[in-house]
Amino acid sequence: MYYALEACSLCVLQFKYINYVINSIFRKIFDTKSQEVVDDCLEMFNCLPAEKAAVRKCKFLTKI
Repeated sequence: MYYALEACSLCVLQFKYINYVINSIFRKIFDTKSQEVVDDCLEMFNCLPAEKAAVRKCKFLTKI
């Protein structure tokens, strides 16, 4: 889901949609409806929120 995300210019609504999709994927994988469980799994697997792509975008642009 995050592949080359730093090269795209996204608005806040698109970041929210990406986060929604990632949360839905983890809910299906672990068969849960609890947001706390999903948050714990995201942390364990080191899946950062999509908003962190802005930080990676700055690093990407400075390298170019």
